[in-house]
Amino acid sequence: MTHLTNGFYTLVSIVLMLFALILVATGPVSLVHALLEGKSFISAMINSIGFLILSLAVFDVARYVFDEEVRRGREMRKAAETRRSITKFVTVIIIAVLMDALVALSKAGQGDLSELVYPVILLLGGVALLVGLAVFQRLSATVEEKVSQSDDEDEAAEAQAGTPT
Repeated sequence: MTHLTNGFYTLVSIVLMLFALILVATGPVSLVHALLEGKSFISAMINSIGFLILSLAVFDVARYVFDEEVRRGREMRKAAETRRSITKFVTVIIIAVLMDALVALSKAGQGDLSELVYPVILLLGGVALLVGLAVFQRLSATVEEKVSQSDDEDEAAEAQAGTPT
């Protein structure tokens, strides 16, 4: 079953990386296409940047899935491991959301100010994710510290009782 699961995660990671590669190519192609149609350079550049940002996010998700599910190939045993893993994944998402918000703000800034609602909501969502990650980090670090102290006390008690660890 492990080989099937690893194969599936590997396949999903490869497909996501291919999609990211397609998005990387789509950015400059869409820029050239828009310029040939006579559209605004700035607008075309912002759209192209949007494709590149999306490609980074997709690639990072693919890399995360591969690293955590295939390369590590085991469940996490320690709280610190889990915290680092979740932090990496959420950080990728936060970066993608905030970069997308910046691109959307640039687009909206060129046009009607009523178009600023979506980018501002996206920006607030990114900030909320960042605050949530900070709270998670703080709470999990506190738990990690308590678990570590408890483990140290258990080991000391076993050593005093003469029980091998």
